[in-house]
Amino acid sequence: MEGNEKGASPLWLLLSVLLGVIGGIIVYVALRDKDPRLAKKGLLLGLTITIVAVLLQVIFLQAAVLNPAPFTPGSALQ
Repeated sequence: MEGNEKGASPLWLLLSVLLGVIGGIIVYVALRDKDPRLAKKGLLLGLTITIVAVLLQVIFLQAAVLNPAPFTPGSALQ
C-alpha cells in the first residue's frame, strides 16, 4: 500500500459481526484487493461468530430437551 492510499475502514468488521459468515464473505470479496489483511480478519470474525452462535444454540437446545419445563393443562390461559 502506498503512503497516499488509505486503508479500508475497520467499520467493515461490523458487517461480519451482524451477518456472521455471510457478512464475512461480503467483507472479504469487497476488500480482498484494497486491504487483504482486513478482508481476512472480517472473514475469520464472521466464521467465528457463526460457530459460536451455533454452539450456543446447540447447548441451549440440549438443555431444553433434557430438562423440559413442566406442562400443566390450562396454565397458558391464566
